[in-house]
Amino acid sequence: MTEKELRREPGGLQVPFTPAHPETSIEAEPRLPTEWDYEADVVVVGTGAAGLAAAWVAADSGVDVLVLEKGKVVGPRSSCSAISGGTCSMVGTPLQREKGIKDSPDLYYEDLIKVGKGWAVPDVVRAFVDEDAKLYPWLIEELGIEVMSFEWSVGHSVPRKIRFNPAKAIKIVKEDAERKGAKILLETPGRRLITNGCGRVVGIIAENRVGKKIYVKVRKGVILATGGFCNGEEYMRNYGGIGLELCILQPPWRVVMNRMSIICLPLKYR
Repeated sequence: MTEKELRREPGGLQVPFTPAHPETSIEAEPRLPTEWDYEADVVVVGTGAAGLAAAWVAADSGVDVLVLEKGKVVGPRSSCSAISGGTCSMVGTPLQREKGIKDSPDLYYEDLIKVGKGWAVPDVVRAFVDEDAKLYPWLIEELGIEVMSFEWSVGHSVPRKIRFNPAKAIKIVKEDAERKGAKILLETPGRRLITNGCGRVVGIIAENRVGKKIYVKVRKGVILATGGFCNGEEYMRNYGGIGLELCILQPPWRVVMNRMSIICLPLKYR
């Protein structure tokens, strides 16, 4: 969903609730609480790249944002994004123009569809590549994230991959989102969504470090950015490639500690 679509309602930012995958969704709570511990326009669950980007966009739009994070810190100990390879493919960048590389969202779309070999969802890929042009101006030019290298990705017809320090990038996005007003609660995992009689998500139940329930009222929407695809056996069988048994038997943090996090990648060339 584009930023324009998020802003389209008269009341301001309207964020829909759509679980990314059944295994990572949060069970709904049938009853409304009588008292709320927190209130926010938008609640984001997770402080990886997706969660922090969502929090940044929402805060930049001028709404009240609360972020829930189960870890003790934001960064390498709680986010796979912060220990990832730190690369993003970006279209139409100054780096491409300097080298005379002709690229476009249409060419990027063709590359991803070809690499997907029938597994990619065309509408999702189309939305992804059309929004991609905003990534370089935001991450590199506005937030000042340093480019370490400009590379060629496997399956891409032209160079468009940019590498940066992922831990530093997470830190920069987090701090800028906080400057814009986003509030982050650490050691506070989201547990259950709260819906009203019409099925609309109106809140979320979280839990603090001592196990006490925290009730958060949501005025506009909840964004689930919790990852966790390694916990979905069917998902891993379809997309995870090698290492399925190890990934399912061990929690993600232990897989990462064993330096085998590569098996958790949700992509597979077929």
